[in-house]
Amino acid sequence: MGIVKRKATFNLNESTHQGLRLAAAGWKLEMVEVVEAALGEYLGWNKMTRIEHDELKLYRTAELNGPGRQTEATFNDLCKRLDYSSGDAAVVAQLLEYLNMQGLLIVEPNDNLTGFKSFASFPDGKSRLYQACSIRLQLTIPGRIRFQVLQAREEWEARQSYTGAQTAHVRQSRWNLNEKEGRYAATNIVDSVIELDLGLKRVDGSREPVGRFNLPLDELADDGFVTRRVVEGHRVFDVQIYRGQDGDYALGVRQGQTTPLAPYATP
Repeated sequence: MGIVKRKATFNLNESTHQGLRLAAAGWKLEMVEVVEAALGEYLGWNKMTRIEHDELKLYRTAELNGPGRQTEATFNDLCKRLDYSSGDAAVVAQLLEYLNMQGLLIVEPNDNLTGFKSFASFPDGKSRLYQACSIRLQLTIPGRIRFQVLQAREEWEARQSYTGAQTAHVRQSRWNLNEKEGRYAATNIVDSVIELDLGLKRVDGSREPVGRFNLPLDELADDGFVTRRVVEGHRVFDVQIYRGQDGDYALGVRQGQTTPLAPYATP
């Protein structure tokens, strides 16, 4: 099947149009081919990098108490939120230092002596983060702009993944979460997208339908909510679904780090 083409009309200023003509002539291409190549390169940002996802998680952490308010967290908590082990904690420290230096995120460690201070006031820099009993985070206006851009990119990418999943072959799975245990775990899944029919197995043995969900496992793994492993040269996924006391369902690698299942629901 060929790639579907859609018509689009652009108004270009004279200098841009002339540059496009020269580029097409130099590369022996049609002008529309040059535009497609340029747009394809420009829109390559749709796949967010791991560090951009980490950045977005820090912004969301900073907003836990509401827009414009400060949030306190320990350095270990931040590492867990970003799914970094103690051996990789330096990446989190470097990211915090970078965002503070760029004026995107106000980082104020508690020095355990005189209280919270601006990160820039500590001569030992990143090492102070490891020692701080708590760290205050607060978004700046430039940080809020960056936060909103990353959120828009994440939402756009999720829509693209969902659209692709709708047209691709997906594995259909029927899982029953045990009401008493409140958790369902599936391991060694080889498909990157699964169409899930989730049910709740009641204590009396009856099954209550929960809903149908389309799960893009690669994207969920990138965000740290699904485990991705390589077994005998093959990539596999481990998925865990939890049922909260309020009856809501969530997906994550551990109980304390989950994302709601509802956004992945399908009709």
